[in-house]
Amino acid sequence: ERAGDDLFVVGSAGKRKLSVSIATTSSAGTSLIHTGINVDPSGAPVPAIGLAELGVDPDAFASGVLARYAGEIEGAAHAETKVREAP
Repeated sequence: ERAGDDLFVVGSAGKRKLSVSIATTSSAGTSLIHTGINVDPSGAPVPAIGLAELGVDPDAFASGVLARYAGEIEGAAHAETKVREAP
């Protein structure tokens, strides 16, 4: 379940937080996005769940996310080459 920027897993143990996310702008006017996915939620200040409990290999998960992100960046760079500034 998504609530705001965060992801939750809802099950028999209740609603537990899987991610920590924030999107904001810096004082320099750039956009900042931070997303963290719990691997081991020990010590979390709220009910939380991690990838390990969900049976997800954290290394494989990270590799997949990074590969897809790289593809998105490459696609954006390619799209940028097709756009020309008006004379």
